[in-house]
Amino acid sequence: MKVAVVLLTKNESAVIGDVILQLKSEASRLNNYKFQFFLWDDSDDQTGQIAEKMGVKVYRGQGRGLGYSYYEAMKCFSEKHQFDILVTLDGDGQVDVAEIGLFLEPLSDGVDMVVGSRFLRASHITYNYPIINRIGVRVLSLLISLGAKKIFTDSHGGFRAMRRELCAGFSFLGTHSYVQETIIDAIARGYRVIEIPSRWNRRQKGESRVVRSPFGYAKKMLIPLVLRSHLHRYIVVFLTIACSGLQWFRLLWFLSVWLVLEGYQLWKFRLNQR
Repeated sequence: MKVAVVLLTKNESAVIGDVILQLKSEASRLNNYKFQFFLWDDSDDQTGQIAEKMGVKVYRGQGRGLGYSYYEAMKCFSEKHQFDILVTLDGDGQVDVAEIGLFLEPLSDGVDMVVGSRFLRASHITYNYPIINRIGVRVLSLLISLGAKKIFTDSHGGFRAMRRELCAGFSFLGTHSYVQETIIDAIARGYRVIEIPSRWNRRQKGESRVVRSPFGYAKKMLIPLVLRSHLHRYIVVFLTIACSGLQWFRLLWFLSVWLVLEGYQLWKFRLNQR
């Protein structure tokens, strides 16, 4: 089976060489698959140049963020490349590339998409994971579960494998919620998605942009996932009741302005996808 492995990166020049070496080493052990490696790069450092020197095909992003890059990658690989399976993973060195065989195996048994969870086994997080991040993951996992009508325990799996036919139909509402939206979108289209235990290593080099601004990240994630999980229907009812008194007027005004501004950003993103 032909497998396209796509690394998504933004300014990961400090680690990308090690990640590629590890991937190629692990792929050489899996004789049942024929691998091709690609880098979808939205960087302004040397990440892309390092990958090219190591024989990896590099696609350049347009500075619109990893969400747009992910959408373009799905579109490109569903239309232009002949492969059976697509594996996507973060290029920051936190995923354990030795697990690639574990993600590929279920696809030969009727599964359409495999996503990883750090929380199915306690031993898969061996470092101090900030409490604010744990809370955020729980909330986002709940939204995914509501939208998918199936329980998921992790919202940020940076490692996943899927059949080619899934890629062509993906549609995203947000600029940062592609990891979560792919799960909901695939299940809504009738595909079988499962979650398996997966290790997430401590970042050794560079800096996480999510950890650096968890509240800003949550702000960009909230509306797309609320819409995907259909919670907006209940929120409208709640706000209608809550704002029936004049003391709630300020809350209503604040939320209205925020929703308009965020909705405008989502509209621009969807416009760019066309």
